[in-house]
Amino acid sequence: MGPFFPKRPDPRTGPFESATAGSASSLIERAVRARRIGAVLSVIGAVLAVTLVVAGPLAKSVARSRGRALGLSIEPLSSSLRLGYFRFRGVSVSSSDLPGIAATFDRVDVYPGFLFGSSRLEVHGGHVQVRGSYDEIEREVTALKSRGHPSNASGSDRVTPIVADGVDVAWSGAAPRTGTEYAWGMRYVRAADGGESLGVDLVRAHMANIDVEVSRGDAAFRHDHGRRILTSVSAEGISGTLRLDGETEEPKAKVDDSKTHKAEEPSARGQRLRAELDHVVASLAGMLVAPGKIELAGARFTVLDGEDKLDIGPASIALERETDRVKLAFVPSAREASTPLRLEASVPTARGPVDVDVVGGPVSLEALGVKEGDMGLRGVDRAEVEIKGHARWSDDGRSIGVSGTSTVSDLGLFHPKLAPEPVRGIAVSVAGDGSFALDGSHADLSTVEVTVGKIRLETHGTLDRGDGFARGSLHVDIPLAACSDVLGSTPSALVPLLQGLEVTGTLAFSGDLQFDTRRPGDTRINWDAANECRVTRVPESLSPDRFHHAWVRTVLGQDGVPVPLETGPGTETWVPLTEISPFMQTAIVVCEDSRFFQHDGFDAKAIQDSIRNNLKAGSFVRGASTVSMQLAKNLYLGREKTLSRKLQEAVLTLLLEQVLTKEQILELYLNVIEFAPGLYGIGPAASYYFRSLPKNISLAQALYLASILPNPKNRHFMPDGTLSDSWSEYLRKLMVISHKIRRIDDHDLAIGLAETVRFGMAADPGSVPSDGDTAEVAPPSDGYPNADGP
Repeated sequence: MGPFFPKRPDPRTGPFESATAGSASSLIERAVRARRIGAVLSVIGAVLAVTLVVAGPLAKSVARSRGRALGLSIEPLSSSLRLGYFRFRGVSVSSSDLPGIAATFDRVDVYPGFLFGSSRLEVHGGHVQVRGSYDEIEREVTALKSRGHPSNASGSDRVTPIVADGVDVAWSGAAPRTGTEYAWGMRYVRAADGGESLGVDLVRAHMANIDVEVSRGDAAFRHDHGRRILTSVSAEGISGTLRLDGETEEPKAKVDDSKTHKAEEPSARGQRLRAELDHVVASLAGMLVAPGKIELAGARFTVLDGEDKLDIGPASIALERETDRVKLAFVPSAREASTPLRLEASVPTARGPVDVDVVGGPVSLEALGVKEGDMGLRGVDRAEVEIKGHARWSDDGRSIGVSGTSTVSDLGLFHPKLAPEPVRGIAVSVAGDGSFALDGSHADLSTVEVTVGKIRLETHGTLDRGDGFARGSLHVDIPLAACSDVLGSTPSALVPLLQGLEVTGTLAFSGDLQFDTRRPGDTRINWDAANECRVTRVPESLSPDRFHHAWVRTVLGQDGVPVPLETGPGTETWVPLTEISPFMQTAIVVCEDSRFFQHDGFDAKAIQDSIRNNLKAGSFVRGASTVSMQLAKNLYLGREKTLSRKLQEAVLTLLLEQVLTKEQILELYLNVIEFAPGLYGIGPAASYYFRSLPKNISLAQALYLASILPNPKNRHFMPDGTLSDSWSEYLRKLMVISHKIRRIDDHDLAIGLAETVRFGMAADPGSVPSDGDTAEVAPPSDGYPNADGP
């Protein structure tokens, strides 16, 4: 049988007639059907063709119309009809009501609902540029809403679901001097019930000198009577960086170069930081329902100061919303055996001060996240800190008040201004309270007590700074202490040469300083130092007895390379004091140490004068080193300017003054001091400068040699060998002072004033000067005698 089975015959007709009639009718009917189907298909094809042609422009027109209803200008580059949705590419979105925001989206898929209403909207890829401060953008959005542009233009209560991903955001000028804030890979979902979620791959933002970075962050919200409520927050990583040097580096965008923003005034920075904090707190308060709490883990914080850094973390962060404030808790992770350290900040939702409390410990620095080497710290696994402190930040952001106690034990620290090697075993306690203006204009230390080992220091004072001036007062007390306790409380790395040295006696100090840089002559410095310390045991390497014979010391050669140098009585270059012109003693007294024969190694008046001059200049321009102190430095210590050197210099000066006579100190000094690069001792100096023996040095020549000691690298001779006019005049002033204090007589003065100092030319020795005191005179601009030498 074929595929077509014949139709059953009609019983009223014959077989032939029935078959013939049925076949004809069937063929006609089929032909009619085919023509009808063809016509329908032609119409459908035409409709589809027309739809494909007009769908793109129609979709663009609908998009523009919908945008206008929302107060937006929407311009797609292209559009197409897909199976069940419209696809737009290169969609630019802007608004005259929102001049600070512009966006371009790579692809937008719109799933249409009834009468071209959107049943779902998908956005994939794009960039949003925001320009303006938080307040400016908020005003623009508020103005847009007030002009009658509803979020749902259809007027229906139905919420259009939205899915967006891969959107980057760059916000410029969110706050003054913050540069550009970035968010990469943003994700946003709005469900039909109004619930929202927001995610981001990476966010970098700024607050004053604080940089914040969040990676893989997510947040979820629900709506309650028109209010957006935060329900959950999570992040893979959170880090903050505080820059103490006042400079912030703008993060690099994908197409932008980095920029550097210079520091602004500290007062403005403090106020801005407080304003930004208030903004963040207000936003959080609006999204958190009291009582509400959010907790995050894995936060890290870094403090940067130039090349130095300090790491803290990982730590947990907790945000808690109370009725009238938001509380922030920052708790670094700690080992089970440690007592955690906890930082809590309480920020009011309305105007008011911010309270910060830090409590906890003892806990090791390592447990807080501090890394070996951070800020020069050493042994962070052993060093422990214990803190109980409170700070109050004023509501205007201008000042901070602090109080509390803190203790650090077994601390190791390396800093080039502290000592050449790491200082370990530091134990320090600090307690007190005070207040500070963030712009540095005012500081008030009510009471501060510092304890180092068995030594206690108490101080209080004030400081005010204005345009080009500073004034203040300071009081310092060191209660009576045993000298052995003072030495024993000092970490050995700070006084490595003094190991094995023993002292006895007591020490106490009380001092006051009052100053105003506008009136340096009114500076008042008073102190009472009861120094009864005596050295009772000296290691052989420090004993001054060794300087009665030849010894070898290391000095810097003419090329600056360390070389050994033999010196001492009996060596080729050594000159006894009796073989040195008495004018050299006069020159040393006038130029270097006016009270050398009166003080015990430390000149209180020179220290006071040094403080006055430095306050007047606003920087360090004058030291107060005595000849004894300089000798201790040259005999025992290097040239580095460190706290370690100063501490050891003080004890070794005490030793020299205790064991040696003034004449022995002066003889040693003149034979070891540097008179030119690589040139040490009065013998070589007299020969080099004047082709003379030390005993034949004239008054003018002696004053010249003493005047260059603060900076022996400088030469003041003209190409023909004569002394420069400015330095010659300076030497004449020194001669007058020498005469005034009766170190020389009229005859010596007359000869000296008439003398011409010339390089390489000898002169007859002058007469022996008489004893006396001296005054001070400022040198010309090419040098400064009596400064703290190398």
